[in-house]
Amino acid sequence: MGNNLAKWAVRLGEPFDLTPMARLVLVAMARAAVDYDTTDKDGNSMTPAVFRRSRAALATDLYHDPGKVRNLNRAIKELRDKGLIEPIGPVARSGHARDYYVRIAESVAVMQDRLKAVFPNEGQELGRYQRRAMGRPGM
Repeated sequence: MGNNLAKWAVRLGEPFDLTPMARLVLVAMARAAVDYDTTDKDGNSMTPAVFRRSRAALATDLYHDPGKVRNLNRAIKELRDKGLIEPIGPVARSGHARDYYVRIAESVAVMQDRLKAVFPNEGQELGRYQRRAMGRPGM
């Protein structure tokens, strides 16, 4: 689903000085979210960069055990504190999923100069993420 988001999530781990667990959680969330400019089978635009799965599903992806949900708390807090994910919608009750906006475009835009030096062949894609972060239509 979010292969492009996941690619940039991996690349953002070092500039944001993420712990290894936070990197894994960010990449897993990015992979589960929908990439930008994705449409459904009817051609309708889908909501990009939103993680809509439960923590139990995320724990199953990472640990193959839904009982390891508590192991994700510190990594999710770190990602929220660094502005890489943002909770959206109401606070979830116990046993319900909380949606998160995965802020890849905004994070890439903030780190654009540093990322351009490391990935010189990705200039066009970096520009697209910068425009998305600024909210320009047609991107």
